[in-house]
Amino acid sequence: MEHVKIVNGNKITSNLVGGQAINGNSVLCLTKSSTAPEIAISFMEIRLSNITNKSTYNKLDQILDEVTDIDDIINDLIIEDNLSTKDFIAKIKRSLKRNKNDSTEKLADKIRKNCKNQLLNNITKRRNKHKKIIEVLLNESKIKKELKSEKPIKLILDNFKPHSSKFISRICKILNIDLIFLPTRSPHLNPIEQVWRLIKAEIRMLYIQNQAHLEQVIMKVFPEKVNEISTDKWVESYIK
Repeated sequence: MEHVKIVNGNKITSNLVGGQAINGNSVLCLTKSSTAPEIAISFMEIRLSNITNKSTYNKLDQILDEVTDIDDIINDLIIEDNLSTKDFIAKIKRSLKRNKNDSTEKLADKIRKNCKNQLLNNITKRRNKHKKIIEVLLNESKIKKELKSEKPIKLILDNFKPHSSKFISRICKILNIDLIFLPTRSPHLNPIEQVWRLIKAEIRMLYIQNQAHLEQVIMKVFPEKVNEISTDKWVESYIK
């Protein structure tokens, strides 16, 4: 499994997570970014594509619908948590009074940080809200017990920082996914690298009009190329 960003000659980009299966279903996920919530969603999609029980499949599929494209819900949660105008002004006044001997630059920086924390587009707050929604929905569904009956997924991946986060670890325990990390700086040990190489070569021969066109091409080419790269020798070399 690997997270990759594909860029064509026109600088059109697409974020992807691809999973090449040895004895399961290979999966390609289009992601908005390489953040932990998006990676968690891609792991859920990998799990979904390798579920045998229909009831469990439907439950996880519903959760995926509820955690995807939820900007409006996150907006509402941030607004709900934010201070009222009156409380926010009082907080700024307290900060100015407490730090009255600071320079103008330092005071301006403190005000800026307080304002940033109240913004809807605060990246950290949005990411944390999204992570919480994903984890709460998975836990409340009690799907962990059902997924214990499914074949465990051994996911081999690189050391990209979000992959090793505590949040991703908790999500993988629920999904019955075991993470196996490759040594640092060893992309040659990951056979899906060859899949990306073939896909990029295919894209270089095409005129890509826009991001939607790029993603359409990738979705079409991935199933073809992932089957061209054999994992047999890789298994013989590294799984002993």
